[in-house]
Amino acid sequence: MRPVYAIAVTSTFVGFIPLILFLIRKRQRQLPPQAAYIAPFVWLTFIASAYELICTLILKLNSDIWFRAYLLPEFFVLFYFFWKVFKKRYRPLFYFFGTVFLLTFIGLLFVWNKWSHLKGDSYLSLIEAIFVYTFVILWFKDVFHNLSEQYLWNFPLFYYISGFIFYFSGTLFLFLMGDIIDQTPTLVFEDFWVFNLILNIIKNIFLMVGIWRIQKK
Repeated sequence: MRPVYAIAVTSTFVGFIPLILFLIRKRQRQLPPQAAYIAPFVWLTFIASAYELICTLILKLNSDIWFRAYLLPEFFVLFYFFWKVFKKRYRPLFYFFGTVFLLTFIGLLFVWNKWSHLKGDSYLSLIEAIFVYTFVILWFKDVFHNLSEQYLWNFPLFYYISGFIFYFSGTLFLFLMGDIIDQTPTLVFEDFWVFNLILNIIKNIFLMVGIWRIQKK
């Protein structure tokens, strides 16, 4: 088994675990209402892993359309997460990013056949990453302003947000450089994709730790 394939398989199966853990803890009634904030993202991670396993790894289907389509629900489950975390604060910022992302997504549909999928996806990934990092910074600002004697690692949200930081640092780099990598004969895109897979595994580990640390009060 090639190392890249082994890492891809590992990333896929690790993506199933956050939802399984979430459902176990929910069944045990150990999750507070705030756990619902991350639930859509956990479900989407599970669906993405199922698609990768069945369609990409087993059936070997072309994944260009899937990656473009995936970016839309991914953005809006993140939108929902931060919207709930900030309890509808910063509404103008939310509306701004939501509008820009949606209009960009619609606009890219008209140049689907003219641009490479990596070039088009890079714009969406950039907007999504800026959105995430903007609200990550705002979250840390609020936490440090209100932090008393508690430590960051006592907050389940800290683990989710740490996972987002790792994940989007990889996807942002990959999609911004993806078109250049794809057009350079001496570079193999698969070699760079490993970097994204590893960060995806780290993101899912952070999700698992965050879900595990949630305690019903």
